[in-house]
Amino acid sequence: MPIGLIDKSNGAKIPLESIKVQVNVTGFTAHVAATLNYSNKEVNPIEAIYIFPVDEQAAVCGFQATIDGRTIAAEVREKQEARDTYDDAISSGHSAYLLEESDESSDIFRISVGNLPPRKSASVEVKIVTELAVDKEGRVVFVLPTVLNPRYSPPGTPVSISAESSNVIRVDSLYSFDFVMHVRSASAITEIKSSSNILSVEINEKEEGKTALVKLAEAHKADKDLEVQILSAEPFKPHALVEGGVEPSDEKSGEDSFLSQPVVMLNFFPEFPNVSSEIGEFIFVVDRSGSMTGDGILNARNTLLLFLKSLPDGCFFNVIGFGSSFECLFNQSEKYDDKTVETACNLAKKMEADLGGTQILEPLKWVFKQPLVKGAPRQVFLLTDGAVSNTQQVIELVRRNAATAR
Repeated sequence: MPIGLIDKSNGAKIPLESIKVQVNVTGFTAHVAATLNYSNKEVNPIEAIYIFPVDEQAAVCGFQATIDGRTIAAEVREKQEARDTYDDAISSGHSAYLLEESDESSDIFRISVGNLPPRKSASVEVKIVTELAVDKEGRVVFVLPTVLNPRYSPPGTPVSISAESSNVIRVDSLYSFDFVMHVRSASAITEIKSSSNILSVEINEKEEGKTALVKLAEAHKADKDLEVQILSAEPFKPHALVEGGVEPSDEKSGEDSFLSQPVVMLNFFPEFPNVSSEIGEFIFVVDRSGSMTGDGILNARNTLLLFLKSLPDGCFFNVIGFGSSFECLFNQSEKYDDKTVETACNLAKKMEADLGGTQILEPLKWVFKQPLVKGAPRQVFLLTDGAVSNTQQVIELVRRNAATAR
């Protein structure tokens, strides 16, 4: 669900004119500045909301908005105080903005734009810093989320804020999408590629190939996230990054401000030798809710079959299908042999998306209550199209059981 700016009163789309994204990748970190330009073509002022996804490792570090040449910079406040201040400003007829992290999940943010004047344009700028993932070959992976999946809300939980934009399936009007990435690596860059887009890459040989400029060589389609993979000549070599302090904005902040102090980041990324897998307990929790209908359940079947046929002899395993209720293949994990794997494969081949809503908590609670198999470390695999509003509850349950299950 590509999300745009929408009128809070009726869900109508506010035309998006352009998106400009500038990314600075340094080592294993990235700084992202995204500017989105909108235009209110209505004859009345409106209050709008903008809901957008961020990477779960990211932190929003800057936010400002400009209406009709006037820039409003963000000020950090306690959540309820910020909401009250915003409401007071709107009721008084002033323009105001509110940026807040979703209560349901730390990877969704919402911007409220109050009293956007008629026939005026608005520019929203969000700055984000994030730590980047690294794959086993040493590639640094940057992902720009551009798709927000609608999230299922289990009974008794608040409705997901992604549902607020359920009537906005996609932005219809044409708009420009400008993406520029500057890359700085500790060693010479050998490859920059993308699994989602065709890229234009310029590696600067004057700086020993340690910097590069990346742009899109095609228009970005907002039906998938934008991903860039960066590989350097010595990806496992430790290195340090030094950043100078920020000059204090006023005399009061002075020496007491930690932002005025320089910072050093040390990056250690050791290369571990391959180790033989030990016999363990493997539990596959498979989503059979209605949202898995079609390609989702077909992919789940194929993935489960691949897992089942790849398990080591003598291990223990079980399969749980879930939706509004859940069904277990075995009452407890069984030893992997010709008979049990045949039973599991037969189940996998005929699984259907026929169990209702996406209620992940109950099957996981059942799994964690099962007695451990001595000498067989437990690993739980969750196969799902996975968009739910009670993310924090699920994470907390897994955290409480992290000592006994991976």
